[in-house]
Amino acid sequence: MKVFFKKQKVELMIKKILKKISKDKFSIKLSPENLKRLENYCKSAKIINKSDHWDKRNNLQLLSFENDRVILSNKPSGFDNFYKLKFTKLNPYEKYSSYITLVKKFISNLVGNYRGVGFCDIRHFDKHWPKNKSFFHTGNMFYKKNYIYNIKKFSSFWHFNEIYNIIKDRDILNYLEIGPGSGDLMTIIKNHSKVKQIFSVDLAQNIPFCFMNIITNFPNSTYLLPNEINNEYQKIDAEFVFLDTENTNLLPNNYFDIAVNTASLGEMNYVEIKKYFTCLRSCLKKNNIFYNVNRVEKKMIYNSNLEYLRFSEYPYNKADKDFKYEICNINIEKNVNNAFIKITNLYTDN
Repeated sequence: MKVFFKKQKVELMIKKILKKISKDKFSIKLSPENLKRLENYCKSAKIINKSDHWDKRNNLQLLSFENDRVILSNKPSGFDNFYKLKFTKLNPYEKYSSYITLVKKFISNLVGNYRGVGFCDIRHFDKHWPKNKSFFHTGNMFYKKNYIYNIKKFSSFWHFNEIYNIIKDRDILNYLEIGPGSGDLMTIIKNHSKVKQIFSVDLAQNIPFCFMNIITNFPNSTYLLPNEINNEYQKIDAEFVFLDTENTNLLPNNYFDIAVNTASLGEMNYVEIKKYFTCLRSCLKKNNIFYNVNRVEKKMIYNSNLEYLRFSEYPYNKADKDFKYEICNINIEKNVNNAFIKITNLYTDN
């Protein structure tokens, strides 16, 4: 028992020392034009409270601008833990924490446990997406030449595999993603489908982080940030169009072939979810695909009111045609946050 407590004390001391010498701040280099446009957007962005989940996460406060770089005082909150790794290395404290996690996973795997702490992303992905049946598999996700694989999270490759067989034969795709986060799935869609134009909708404070990832992957691409779009009649012909959640009226009607949402519908209240479904039924073409992966049930607080969001209560209707509707295996054995996957042709009046 004494040995155990001594080890705990030593570990706490190591963490304290590493935390003290580690810098959370890191920078991202952008071209002068991209830097100025992003800075102008950040000055114009208005934070709209949507739920308690995001009210305490004003990621815009993390950003400052200096010379040819965006300075981040810390990694953005509410994003995946790999965001920082897209642009720089981990600090000593982060490396130590990562090492401890790997050791715990290794020990757990030695005794045959691959759940929870012992969950192995590679093994899990390989189990569900074997090489001969998948576009992405564990042999090509991170090792392909001529592709900027700054994507460390397996989920984006998983989602692409789910929709690839449906979209691969379509000639020209207009793609919409609601809540793209870091923009990893958009990056894969851009590289591995016949996509023509990509629109994304997100909270104003999250857009810069998706933008920086996209513009790093596609430095010569054309794009529009929310403050650069004047009105709904403006011709929007950029490759990437970033909209905030207050400007969904700028989405063109009868335009998109495919729409995607992974996880973020479960971070809204039901009124907002209903608004997005109404919007989708307007902006999607008749022969559309809506790919939706969200928690089976999630507790959310909005304006101090508790609300249980249930996937089964999302506003689909009888005229919608489902291609797939089942529990998504993406988190099975990893945690208890099970999600449904639903791939649907949404009914529209278009």
